[in-house]
Amino acid sequence: MTHNFRSDLGKVIIFWISIVVFDNYFSIYVMEVLHIKTSYLTLEIYFKLFEMLFAVVLNIILIHEKVRWKINLGRNSYVVFFIMFVILFVFSSNHTNNIKSAFVIGIIASIPEEYIFRNIITGKLMVSAIPVKNIKSVLLRIAIASSLFSLYYLGNAGSDGISSTLLQMIQVIGLGFFLGCLFVRKGSVLFPIAMHFFIDYLATIINGIGTPVATHLTFSNLLTSFFIMCVYIILGITILDVNNPGNWELLKKSNSRKPKLYSAKKQNN
Repeated sequence: MTHNFRSDLGKVIIFWISIVVFDNYFSIYVMEVLHIKTSYLTLEIYFKLFEMLFAVVLNIILIHEKVRWKINLGRNSYVVFFIMFVILFVFSSNHTNNIKSAFVIGIIASIPEEYIFRNIITGKLMVSAIPVKNIKSVLLRIAIASSLFSLYYLGNAGSDGISSTLLQMIQVIGLGFFLGCLFVRKGSVLFPIAMHFFIDYLATIINGIGTPVATHLTFSNLLTSFFIMCVYIILGITILDVNNPGNWELLKKSNSRKPKLYSAKKQNN
């Protein structure tokens, strides 16, 4: 590991710890001071809003990662988005009572979490991977970011229970890896935001809000969670296209300064 990577990793860990501490202690204190007492869904909106604002400020102070939002869609991307829209429409038509909560949960989960874990954490870790000399080092950085993403969900243990949370964390490792690969491949945080929204919207529209999919740490539930994790990882590696690192938009070098991550260019992929 290079000195730059160790330095970036140290900053990322400090950033992650600060987010976790803020989420589990200070954000609750802030809501109590402001006397914010309302429905579960509204509380989640306030919680994620405070988290997002704190992450933006902390990024400005410590990490210095710009928002990688610029996006150009190729033909295949349009096809994928169209299929996602059709799936959401079909499930929404069959579960009309959950549409509002599914939309809100999708938005408040996808935007701050992808900004934090893909744009800031993954983006920062990838800086020292330019130019790409070792594909394994890129996969390692994505794995580190996805592990931090999974550990972040440990905060749900208080409300969902430790068994349900551990099962969720196993799945989230794979989800984080998949979203990280998508971010590296496409170079824009809007892609993982859209995919994260799609997944959370579907889960909420089907199961309702605040309902753990599994609550008991049985062998069957563990096997299911590991299977889902593996599916996500396989999808991530497939999307990343490890044999063609030249197509990884996040890691393309700028001709004007070194190193620079830049936004996705238009191409049919």
